[in-house]
Amino acid sequence: GRIVFLTLLVATAVLLGYATYALLKESERTLAHQQFESIADRALHQARQTAHQRRHSAIAMMSMIAQMHPNASDWPFVTIAGFETIVAHLLLSSSGVDMGFVPFVTLEEQAAWEEFAYDFYHVSRKPEPFPNTTAVSSFGKGIWAIDKTLNTTDQRYHDTTGETNYPTSNPNLLTPVFHTDEGANPLLMFNVHFNAIRGHAIDDMIECSNKRKARYDDDSALAEQDFYKCGVITSKMNIVKYNGRPGAAIFQPIFPYHDPWTIVGFVPTVLLYDEVLESIFANTVSGVDCVISNNGRSKLIQTNEDGNSTTNILPPSDALTYAVTDGVAELVGESDLHKRKFKRFSREIVLTDVELYTEGSPSYTLTLYPNDDFFQVYQTNNPVIAGVGVICIIIVTTLLSFGVYDYYVRRDFRYKHELLRAKRQFMRFVSHEVRTPLNSVCMGLELMQTELAQSLGYADTVSLLEQDDTDHSGEDGEILQPEAESMSTIKGSATKDETNEKLQWFWLAHEIQVNARGSVDVLNDLLNYDKIERGILQYEISAIPLWKIVAETVNEFKLPAAQKKQIIELSFACCSLNCSNQKEGPCEQIITLSVDPDELPHDMKRLIVIGDSIKIAQVLRNLVSNAIKFSPKGGTIEVGATWIHPSICSKEGCKQRSVSFKAGEEHTALAQGQVKLTCKDTGAGLSEEQLAKLFEENVQFNVNELQAGQGSGLGLYIAKGIVGEHEGTIDATSEGLGLGTTFTIQLPLWELMGETEDETSPSTHVDEEQGREFNNKTAVRFLRVLVVDDAKTNRKLLARLLQNAGHFCEQAENGQEALKMVKAATEQGNLYDTVLLDFEMPVMNGPDCASEIRKLGGPGSDVFIVGITGNQLPDDVRHFKSCGANAVLPKPLSFKELENLWVSACLL
Repeated sequence: GRIVFLTLLVATAVLLGYATYALLKESERTLAHQQFESIADRALHQARQTAHQRRHSAIAMMSMIAQMHPNASDWPFVTIAGFETIVAHLLLSSSGVDMGFVPFVTLEEQAAWEEFAYDFYHVSRKPEPFPNTTAVSSFGKGIWAIDKTLNTTDQRYHDTTGETNYPTSNPNLLTPVFHTDEGANPLLMFNVHFNAIRGHAIDDMIECSNKRKARYDDDSALAEQDFYKCGVITSKMNIVKYNGRPGAAIFQPIFPYHDPWTIVGFVPTVLLYDEVLESIFANTVSGVDCVISNNGRSKLIQTNEDGNSTTNILPPSDALTYAVTDGVAELVGESDLHKRKFKRFSREIVLTDVELYTEGSPSYTLTLYPNDDFFQVYQTNNPVIAGVGVICIIIVTTLLSFGVYDYYVRRDFRYKHELLRAKRQFMRFVSHEVRTPLNSVCMGLELMQTELAQSLGYADTVSLLEQDDTDHSGEDGEILQPEAESMSTIKGSATKDETNEKLQWFWLAHEIQVNARGSVDVLNDLLNYDKIERGILQYEISAIPLWKIVAETVNEFKLPAAQKKQIIELSFACCSLNCSNQKEGPCEQIITLSVDPDELPHDMKRLIVIGDSIKIAQVLRNLVSNAIKFSPKGGTIEVGATWIHPSICSKEGCKQRSVSFKAGEEHTALAQGQVKLTCKDTGAGLSEEQLAKLFEENVQFNVNELQAGQGSGLGLYIAKGIVGEHEGTIDATSEGLGLGTTFTIQLPLWELMGETEDETSPSTHVDEEQGREFNNKTAVRFLRVLVVDDAKTNRKLLARLLQNAGHFCEQAENGQEALKMVKAATEQGNLYDTVLLDFEMPVMNGPDCASEIRKLGGPGSDVFIVGITGNQLPDDVRHFKSCGANAVLPKPLSFKELENLWVSACLL
């Protein structure tokens, strides 16, 4: 039990500790999640704002150029005075890094425009011209493109055809870089349309512009409302100017103010991914994965062999993943590389607003994920410490509590155990030490009465008691001398004085014996009370002939009742339905049948009570003796037994039960209603308050006045327990003090099934100790008895009683001597019929002696052994029987019980 408790304790502590750990761990994760959401939402908002600022800076520059050169006819021969200064201010406000100006030049305009451009670079530029080498390639001056197959220093060639390295819908179009934010930039005069990525964006921009012009039908007022539209953003590209850092180019078309539907060029700017990301995080932020993905589509216009063009959708460019450490975003690699376990924490935003770009422009999305480093910041040892702490606290606290509790429980258990042991020792001591001397007293008195009765010419004590039923106690308790003349059956030559003296001694011995038996009854009540309290009161189940037991019990008390000049009446009855053998109808009337159980109807005589006959008889004796005790002289005691038939039912419909009697017989019993036993007296009566407490333990009323200080107060408590175990009820009624009391017992009645009339006769199944009484007049044999007791007086008295009954007796003072005598008798072939063994003896006690006798083997080992002991605790009785005793009788020994026991064992 302790191991199981400790296992459950540890398991519970671990579960609670783990629950604490999990809750705190989850709270840390929740805090980290909340912090991430706060950081991510702020960063995403800033990133979108940055992307919009770049876009709006290009729109602002476009608006300025459109106002400076409002006529489309002036293009492409226009310059932007102070371009570098203007761009510097715009980029500062938008955190941009690059901006330029690109006009559209046709092949027809190329020569004149190239001359115009170089004149601006080298001659007319204000505040000062660029160096003469500005925008000059290896081939010389002019618009250029790249051909990596050329064996020149810069692999440039003079682009005079407008051809591109991809199929385009706008051939023969030149888009040279004319101005940059850096002034004399190496990209000046580069044909932007030549490159596929940039070229796709330019083609999409031109297509959008053409649709716009057709949609507004040359309505310049409407055109001014969405002049910012038709801007494009390229798919991911590596920006050469910035060492190949990934980003995207934003192109804003230029619509002259006076010709707002005609595209004449565009303003390019650059959106670098890492700089956008760096600008949105504080330098304390780490552990964030940033994924920039292209979720839109770009159009690709291809020309087939037949000259027709087709439009294809390009797949989105690959995603890029950045890791933020201390606010700085570093490229991890291409594609989405975040850990999938953090997907549920993702936060995202669209960087490119559809209102600001063409339909064909890619749609860029920024998605932020936390990683292990982010959560690590919010992870502490607190959950582990708390979890371990909870486990330790629970275990230590519980162990301390359990230790304290266990200490007090053990102390209480030891105390109760010692109390119980002391109680049982006391009970054993009282039982043995009281019964043993009482045994000598009672046997001596019984022997004295027997010999006095025989000297007066009677066969035994019973004969004399039945002959003289007068009360021999005076008003003050003195023994009255009977008149010899009234004893007409006294025989012999004794004189009248001698006869009277013997009678006086006889009745004195009888009164003493009655009081001694009363002391034994109190002791028996104490033992039975202990058994009931411990739930070990044993019952030997048999078929009880209740009508006969009621009659025998009443007969036992006729003499005590006569001595108090009381009338004790007995009657048997049944309801009118049963008596008339009817099969239906209510039980309207109770009919008295007889005072003799042998004269009852056959159907009624067959009925039995299933239970312990000795215990039921004990209850009946208790009620009748109480009625005699509490009723005054001249009072009346009425004892009745009435059969109450069950509600209308056939044998097939009534309740049945299987029962196993103590002899091992199995029977089926049919319910036949109940028996109602009543014991009514004209005694002291009871108040309502007394009736409420009547069946409680240790209850006595007016002890000194009504009982002369006698009794244990346990009789009715024990009776209630016995009746309850037999599925019955017991109660009491009284009209008040001085008006008598009526006790009522109800027990279920049964009929044994499947047997013949003779077989179902109760006498066949009853407890023989109650069903038959020994009568020395009918004994047909005498027994060879070995009496074993260390008390010489007990041996001599018991032997004398046995000898007076005609039996042959031998004596032994301890178990070892008895064992030798049994061995010798076996060897000589002169076996003992029975051995009467005391329990507590020196050298060898009774149980050990019984065990050794059973081990002898041969016919002598089967001798009928009766334990006669003052140790009547259940454990002692079981021990004696387990060692080989056939039966155990209590001290003081009742010679009548011993002879009835021999009768039941067929020894007599």
